Amino acid sequence: MLGDKRKIAILKKIAQLCKSKSHPTFTQANIRRRAHEKGWPENQKTKGTLSKYLNTPETSYENVPVVFYDVMLEMLREEEINLPSDEQPSITDFYAALSAFMGISPDEDSETKETLPGTYWMYMPSISRPGCIVKALLYIREERSGSLSAEELMYYPNEGCSGHVKQISKGHIVGKDGHSLMILNDPSSYMPKLYMMRTIIGPNRKALRLSGGGMMVNTDTDSVKIFQRKIVCVRTKEALPKDKKTLIEKHGMGIHGKDTKDEVIRGLFDTMTPREHGQAVYI
Repeated sequence: MLGDKRKIAILKKIAQLCKSKSHPTFTQANIRRRAHEKGWPENQKTKGTLSKYLNTPETSYENVPVVFYDVMLEMLREEEINLPSDEQPSITDFYAALSAFMGISPDEDSETKETLPGTYWMYMPSISRPGCIVKALLYIREERSGSLSAEELMYYPNEGCSGHVKQISKGHIVGKDGHSLMILNDPSSYMPKLYMMRTIIGPNRKALRLSGGGMMVNTDTDSVKIFQRKIVCVRTKEALPKDKKTLIEKHGMGIHGKDTKDEVIRGLFDTMTPREHGQAVYI
């Protein structure tokens, strides 16, 4: 999988080579011919033409069929032509690198994009209030770039004040062999949060539940504190509102104790034992 900046760099380089005619093999006709040899139908409709892709790479790169990128990369390798290496990686480059690191095949990536996207309730032990459970939201989306984004939304009481504090953590999630790896930023520590979860698939090929463990770092003290905690994510059964008041008052987002009226959370107290709430290791 290629990141956005990588795709744009490929298109720019190919456009430059086609115009300069320094390498006779780099022509639009040759690129199309090799794409057809790889199975791309000659009458296949696309959002734009190869000429448009090469003339406007910044706005067209998302519409270029994958087979054309495959062909252009092959041609560059055959001529031993390198792309500029001084570009700053984009967030989609991170997704591509993470997928490559995990050894995720295109088929596995496609399956993950079929099963995971959706909205989930997240349940995890509270770090600030040991013995309680946090109810949050997790949004998993397939972006236009082809990456799977993950967004964690939390509301928790503002200590010493009225109201609730909103916290959003964003990142990516990948899947392999029935498991998911999710990496999010953590606004409170500026360090990544890691989640490893098993995926339970329903009859409609959609993930019903993700469960496993998470790790985050707290750097507020002189020593680094690493927290490990269980996590359960359950796909929502209904469309949810966006407003804070309804999510907190009607749907119970926030921190719950054992006296909670939420049946799901009451059941989780049997699996998330007190000693695991906010369990920390100092290094």
